[in-house]
Amino acid sequence: MPPVPAKVVTIITVFEARERVLEAFVTLGVRGYSTFQVEGAGVHGDKRIGLVETENLVYVVLASDGLATRMLTWVETQLLPRYPGIAYSSDVAAVAARPIE
Repeated sequence: MPPVPAKVVTIITVFEARERVLEAFVTLGVRGYSTFQVEGAGVHGDKRIGLVETENLVYVVLASDGLATRMLTWVETQLLPRYPGIAYSSDVAAVAARPIE
């Protein structure tokens, strides 16, 4: 299958938001994602990987335009009022085993 236009949506937030994010993924129609622990500095100061359940998590989703818009809207209206974080999307060309939704 040749490359197709898609979006990569990246969400960075605190570990404490994990269950809320994963529940939202089901509701929003996210069919797959990757996640990993990160450390860094930002508006809320330094964040270092340390004890379990204290790290920030990054979620990466390959999405259609519609799904990317729904995800960013959810982050703005539901996640950020309760937890610190950031989300953004990027245009990409993707090769995937199934259609990107």
